[in-house]
Amino acid sequence: MKQLIIYFLLFAFTNATANTYYISTTGSDAAAGTLAAPWSTLTKVNATTFASGDSILFKCGDTFTGTITATRNGVIYSSYGIGAKPIITGFTTITGWTNEGGGIYSKIIASATQTNMVTIDGVQVAMGRYPDASYITYTAATANTKIVATGLSATNWTNAEAAIRKNDWTIDRCNITNQTVDTITYTSAGSTQNATAGFGFFIQNDLRTLTTYGEWYHNFLTGKFYMYFGAVDPTTKVVKVATVNNLFYITGNTKDNITVNDIAFTGSISHAINIQYGIDNTLISGCNISFAGGSGISTLSTGVSNIYSNNTISNCNGYGIYDYGISTTFTSNSIYNIGTIAGQYLGADGYAGIYTVGDGSNVNLNTVRLTGYNGITLRYTGTSAIQSNIIDSVCTFLDDGAGIYTSTADASVRTITGNTITNVLGLRSAGIYLDENASNVIVSNNNISKVLNFAGIKLHKGASNSILSNTVTNSGYGIGFEDYVGNQIRGNVVKYNTFNTAISWKMRSVTNDLPSFGIADSNAYAGTFYLNQPSMGGWVTYSLAQWKSFSGQDMNSWVYVAPVTSRRIYLRIKRT
Repeated sequence: MKQLIIYFLLFAFTNATANTYYISTTGSDAAAGTLAAPWSTLTKVNATTFASGDSILFKCGDTFTGTITATRNGVIYSSYGIGAKPIITGFTTITGWTNEGGGIYSKIIASATQTNMVTIDGVQVAMGRYPDASYITYTAATANTKIVATGLSATNWTNAEAAIRKNDWTIDRCNITNQTVDTITYTSAGSTQNATAGFGFFIQNDLRTLTTYGEWYHNFLTGKFYMYFGAVDPTTKVVKVATVNNLFYITGNTKDNITVNDIAFTGSISHAINIQYGIDNTLISGCNISFAGGSGISTLSTGVSNIYSNNTISNCNGYGIYDYGISTTFTSNSIYNIGTIAGQYLGADGYAGIYTVGDGSNVNLNTVRLTGYNGITLRYTGTSAIQSNIIDSVCTFLDDGAGIYTSTADASVRTITGNTITNVLGLRSAGIYLDENASNVIVSNNNISKVLNFAGIKLHKGASNSILSNTVTNSGYGIGFEDYVGNQIRGNVVKYNTFNTAISWKMRSVTNDLPSFGIADSNAYAGTFYLNQPSMGGWVTYSLAQWKSFSGQDMNSWVYVAPVTSRRIYLRIKRT
């Protein structure tokens, strides 16, 4: 199959002058680059000017350290031979530790910048933090500059970082510029969000935080990398530190039609595959991408018709795939363990499996498991489709998110259909969340279960949306509407759904307009209706019959009764 894929790719881009170059660790950069006489390093690859249609093939089973930089459009990067995918890595394996005392060991390393990805025996470990497993609550905040925490610590943490939980959905790495008793002054390294009093923070990126096995600190200015081993002998452990920023890099708007196929990328400080501004028609297919300090794949600004298919992406601090392009296709990718270490990602947001701005996006047949925030984020506007994806165990530490999240009013139609969503863990996170005036979204035939304490489907000030033929089970409630402005929930259609939850429908508005949300009919409800508008004086609970009387809706809806599972009955006949 791999050879067929390569043949197809070669056929698609080959012209009369196209060449194929081979790279093997047993080759030589002085060789011809042929199958019989391959090159040996990425340095040679990056120093060569290729032509459109050329193929650069890395030998299966070999490992190459460094970054591939795409310099010409229409070039194919793939593999040859039999065995495991060739590996492009930015990891440095640490040996020759110096004992610093107190269970801390060090090693001077050469790194492109401060590292953001470290593993022990193949498992990612976080930088040191104080406190080790909890947050310090801050009781006051000044915009995005100061926080106050009474009884913070006798330690002055100036020049360290505060990982500040600014609200439900944001945790930000902030450089501490000053500390006076219980007040921390900082500059944000990523988010422009203001801090919100009552949330928490912890200290990191400081040698003094190393108190637990595996915690690390990298002083980039001195080149020293520190790790706490306690009583463990560091020579018995395989410690790898990412020392390369990106593993595959495309920049400049003339580098279109690049193909990357059947290669493994592992161990980057920033994004494993970094596609910069205005790059069109990139195909990333059949790759294994892991241990990225940023995102597995990151594409910025206005790229058109990029395709990400059949990739396995895991253990990334930011996103599995982040794409800011137009008409992007995400299909049949397996994405897991993304953004699960709080405060590790250095960016404005993150911690999601797939992020796309919409505008022609097609997200289908992907599996997303175990993310710190959303499973799939469809941001902003444009016709797009999210269909037939499996999403499991999301919002593990950030909240106010969803298995599938979208927002913003738009005249274009967005469809969310045929997805399976389970184990949404945030206390205020939904299975599917149409947030902040989202409009013209069709949510249909989705199967949603085990939403910890919130809605299977949630609409926030949403208008002109269609909620059709979905099933929600074992969740906080089936469907929820919320409007803190008034007169915003209009024109929605809710039909043919099954809400097998103790609370089927939850709705709140600051004006007396609950029945004006749109049309509901032919739904099956197992639970009650929980409603709040000013005339009710607070939350009230209605039965389906009371809801019908109050709203004039759901006249053809019914009380859901779980189907009886058929059983065989065996009769024992006694012989006489």
